[in-house]
Amino acid sequence: MSRRFNSTIISIFFVVLLASLMSKIEAQSGSLTTTTVATVVNGTTTITNGTVTTGNSTTTTGNGTTTTGNSTTTTGNSTVTTGNSTTTTGNSTVTTGNSTTTTGNSTTTTGNSTTTTGNSTTTTGNGTTTTGNGTTVTGNSTTTTGNSTTTTGNSTTTTGNGTTTTGNSTTTTGNSTVTTGNSTTTTGNGTVTTGNSTTTTGNSTTTTGNGTTTTGNSTTTTGNSTTTTGNGTTTITNSTTTTNSSTTTGNGTTTMIMGTTTVVMNTTTTQKKKLVISLAQTVSRSYQNEMAAAIRENIDNVKNEEEEDNESERVKLTEEMMMAEYKESLTVLILSMTLTDEDMILMSNVLKKLDDLAIIRLDSTRLDDVGMQYMADGLRNNTTLVDINFSNTELGCESVRVLAELLGNKTVLTTLDLSENNIGDDGVQHLTLTDLYLTTNKFGDKGAQHLCDLLRNTTTLTAVNISNTDIGEEGIRHLADALKNNNTIRTLDLSTNNIEDEGARYLGVALRDNTILKKLDLACTEFGEDGKKAIDDYVKKTGCSVCMGDDF
Repeated sequence: MSRRFNSTIISIFFVVLLASLMSKIEAQSGSLTTTTVATVVNGTTTITNGTVTTGNSTTTTGNGTTTTGNSTTTTGNSTVTTGNSTTTTGNSTVTTGNSTTTTGNSTTTTGNSTTTTGNSTTTTGNGTTTTGNGTTVTGNSTTTTGNSTTTTGNSTTTTGNGTTTTGNSTTTTGNSTVTTGNSTTTTGNGTVTTGNSTTTTGNSTTTTGNGTTTTGNSTTTTGNSTTTTGNGTTTITNSTTTTNSSTTTGNGTTTMIMGTTTVVMNTTTTQKKKLVISLAQTVSRSYQNEMAAAIRENIDNVKNEEEEDNESERVKLTEEMMMAEYKESLTVLILSMTLTDEDMILMSNVLKKLDDLAIIRLDSTRLDDVGMQYMADGLRNNTTLVDINFSNTELGCESVRVLAELLGNKTVLTTLDLSENNIGDDGVQHLTLTDLYLTTNKFGDKGAQHLCDLLRNTTTLTAVNISNTDIGEEGIRHLADALKNNNTIRTLDLSTNNIEDEGARYLGVALRDNTILKKLDLACTEFGEDGKKAIDDYVKKTGCSVCMGDDF
């Protein structure tokens, strides 16, 4: 009994052990299916249907699908279109020589600046300024419309590439629009437009004399009405009333030249000519420059006939002599006699009554600084003066200061002659005009520096004579720098100064880009071969006319 019991216990132990092992296998595989039925019969353990399915836990190795290269890398799939960009080369319009120069009436057009935006050419600021006879032509602007290139798609369409010049294109020398390389090259799309350049040759307007001749390539000149006041529109020198007719009655001679009545007055038949009063009764109040020039020419002709002054037979100046029968119509006053303080007091009173006085010449009258005070007082309200000659009148620096204050608001004054005086280096700084004559005033290098301030800032000065003024190398260097960018001075006289080789070199280098200066006088300046070479190089580059003496 005991043995059977022990066998039973052992059987149960094995059954439990077997069940434990099956549980572990199931836990490990997760897919093990076990059906166990234990029957204990009479101490006999029978294991029935203990089906063990091994490997029923399916292990799929690699079933975690790894697709290598399944991340699609498309190399070169970035489309690079080469040449599909349109390259426009040289499509800028270069306008060469578009500065307008009118040859004949001294018309210089300055400031013909061309602004090229894109392919469209706009010429702005072609304002023509006529310098010389005081005529300013304003609004003479040239507008060049067209030359625009439109590129649509891959097909190149050039529209309006014919240049149409619309506006007041007066005197355009070489105003040819050269479009170099205005070609659209499209590489890659198959369209290559090469040589689509427009060359307009001969599209220049030339004004000769006062007639406007428009010659050129499809040039439309709109509103090209050039009004030159006095410069040929009304030529007073051609309207001669009486030519070469002279009537002599008693002591008075009346000569009719260019509409100007010149009265020469003598005290007795034996005395020399002492007083010259020139009248211009037919002249309007505008006093254009050509009239002043005509009167000056007549005055010079009369003065050349005068004999040398004789102090013992001096004429006493009276208001009746000055005003004569012409009263307020006096426009030109010339005195070629020594003036006393008494004369100047009388002169001052008479000048206050002359509303139309345009030209006054008192050269060689010993006016001096005191006389200038009286003169300034008499002319204070005058607004018509265009020409003043006070040369060789013993004026000093103070006179120039007084004169500068007097002329500060005289906008019509164009010519002031103060040559052969003693104005010094301080007097120079007070001057500003269009024609400046300071010859034989010993102001030297210091005065030249003051003059440079005027030359740098002037917008009207066209002629400067500073010959025989003791200017040396330092003064020339300052003058050369001042003239480097000057665009108004056309005539410059530096003769009889101390310009040596270094000074000439300064001038040659500084002026090599100045094309406005047309006449330069360097006679009697005593520089050597190096200086001559520098000036010669300057002449070859600019075409300026330079006088250097007979040995040049």
